[in-house]
Formats: sequence, C-alpha cells, structure tokens
Amino acid sequence: MMKALRTVSLKKVSTALVAIGAASAIALSGAAQAQSFGGLPTVTPQGQAKLKERQATAVKSDKKKEKRPAYVVVDKGGPSGGSGRQSFASIQAAVDAVADGGVVVVMPGIYNENITLNRGVSLQGDRGPGAGVEVIPANANAPCLQFQPLNFNDHVLVSNITFRPGSRLSTKSIVDTGDVFLNGSGDSAPCVDVMGGVFTMVESTIDGEGSHRGDLISIKGGTALLEKNKVTGGRRGISVAQTHALWDRTLLIDNIVSDNLVEGVHLDGVSSMLATGNLINSNGRGLVYNGRGAATLVGNRILNNTSHGVLLDEDARQVLVRLNQIWSNKGDGIKIRSSGGLIEDNDIDGNTGSEISTIGHLDTVPTIINDVSVNNPSPRRGGWGINQPRR
Repeated sequence: MMKALRTVSLKKVSTALVAIGAASAIALSGAAQAQSFGGLPTVTPQGQAKLKERQATAVKSDKKKEKRPAYVVVDKGGPSGGSGRQSFASIQAAVDAVADGGVVVVMPGIYNENITLNRGVSLQGDRGPGAGVEVIPANANAPCLQFQPLNFNDHVLVSNITFRPGSRLSTKSIVDTGDVFLNGSGDSAPCVDVMGGVFTMVESTIDGEGSHRGDLISIKGGTALLEKNKVTGGRRGISVAQTHALWDRTLLIDNIVSDNLVEGVHLDGVSSMLATGNLINSNGRGLVYNGRGAATLVGNRILNNTSHGVLLDEDARQVLVRLNQIWSNKGDGIKIRSSGGLIEDNDIDGNTGSEISTIGHLDTVPTIINDVSVNNPSPRRGGWGINQPRR
C-alpha cells in the first residue's frame, strides 16, 4: 500500500516538474519572441545601452539625494564643531548642498554673493539679535537672487533677509533733473528675479538705497506671494509681467513699497493679480495697472506719490478698484486711460490733480461708483469733481 502511494506521489512530482519545464520553455520562447516582431528587434542594442545608462544615472541621483541633508546652516563664522549640524560660510554653497525641499537657515552677517535657486528650498534668515542677514550682490549687474526652477511646481520660501543691491554701485545713478520720469535711467538687473515656479517672500527687505536703476522685484512667471516685505529705494519697486493666463498668479499682501523713483508697483501681463493691504507711499507713480488679466486692488493705502496715485493704462482690463485710501498724490488720484472694470467706494482726498480723471472713449471707461464730493473740501481747491471722459 505504501509503495503504491509512493509511486503515485512520484508521478505527481514528475508531472509537476514537466509542467514547470514546459512553462519555462514557453516563457523563454515568449521572451525570445518579445525581442523581435516581424523579423525586427523591438529593443536595439543602442536602446539597451541607453536604458542601462539612465538606470545607472537614476541610481547615482538617488544616492546623491540620500546624502543631502534636509537642514543646513549658513554661518559667517564657519562650520560649527560638535553640534552635529552641517554648516557653510556661503548661502549658495548651502543651497547647492541641501536636499530638495530642505531648509537653509542663514545666521546674521553680511554675505557678498549672488544667489541662484533652481529647485525648491526654504531660505530663512535667523531672527536673533543684531543687524540680521544682509545680502549684497558680488556682481551688481546680476540679480541678488534669481529663481528659475527646473520644475514648474518647485516652491521656494524666502524670509527675514535684507537685500541691498544699491551698495555695489560705484557711483550714484540718480541725478536730480527735476523730472521724475527721466531720473534713474538705466536697465540694471532686478534684485529679486522670479522666472517661474512657486515663490513666496515674507518679512524681507529689498533696499536699493536710492541708487538701484532697475526693478527691485521682478515677477515674470509662476505663482508669487509677497507678504509683509519692505521694497524701497529703486527705480521701480515691484514689477509683474506674467505671460500665462491659467497658472500664473501674483498676490501682494501687506507690503510697504516706498521711495521708488518711477513707480511703486507696476502690474502687467495676462494673469490674475491681487494687491491688498499694501502701503504704496512716496514713489513716482503709485500703482500702475496695464494688464489684460483680472486685477483686484482692494484695501491699499496709496499716499504722497509725486505723480498719479493709481494709473489704469491703455491695455487695462477686468480691474476692480475698491476700498482704497488714495490721498495727497501730486497727480490725479485715479487716472484712467481707456480702461475697463469697476471703481467703487474708494476714499480719494487731497490729490493735486483731479480725484478721478478719464481719457478715452466712453465705451472703454470703467463703471465708477465713487462719490468724491462727500470728502472734505480740498485745501487747494474749493471742492471736488470727477473729470468727464472726452472723445
């Protein structure tokens, strides 16, 4: 009986081994067939070599990423001993060494360098006592900081850092000619240059010291949030010229933009923009909008500028100007040149020119629901008025 059972078991094992061998043969045959189709190989030797090269590169890249720290410190005093943290004397060196999405903490000091960011990191100035973190560009003809990401969704956060692009200019570039629009001529590179990605800057200072000839902050693409920054002393404070209507966005919230020679804020391009809670004070023109996207200008204080408080220029479309305080500008409070949109419930007072003036055809004037006659009489003129459009 036991012999019969052993014979049956051996037959089953033998049958299973035959089946496995047949399946292996079929698999090998299939693999061989997969190498050719219609007499031509589907994977060429060159293709196999490229595949191996890509795989090797990916492995090296993964190993390199594994070695990058997620947190590094920049300290002018040099690497710290015994703390277990990795420290650098240069901001750029730290940015190049940190992992994607990592944090670079910059200790107080003056750093003479131009910073280039091409992937997502956080760049944070230390909040300790003293003068804080100051960046003075080593090359005055290049941006203090440029963000040009390799991937469109790379995110950079910059906080609590002071940039001083004017400190490297050998001669003062601004000559008092008596005409604000002729002063500060030149085309210096912007101090902060945003080319794409997702860019956030908070509680930082960009100080052109009255001698920077270009834009202090230039936003050309991506999504940008500027909040609680101080932008002062340039030819133009903040310039936005984004080119993609769907995924470009700019938000300016609670910034101080002051003492910029030609314009405090210039908004252009086709993307949507929001400016709210900003103080735009003592610039040439306060805020200029010339974009074809949707702009919302709400709750700003636009004061004491040497030309118009708000200029809606010829290409302006879909603009909402609401609940702004527009006082004591030496041009018009709001000057409109063939713009569309809605202007309502702003506090417009004490401007040297007209409170609201319009130039252009009646069909291209925004809806105006803004009664300036309720303001107190101007000390310069015996009342208020809105200039009527002229053809």
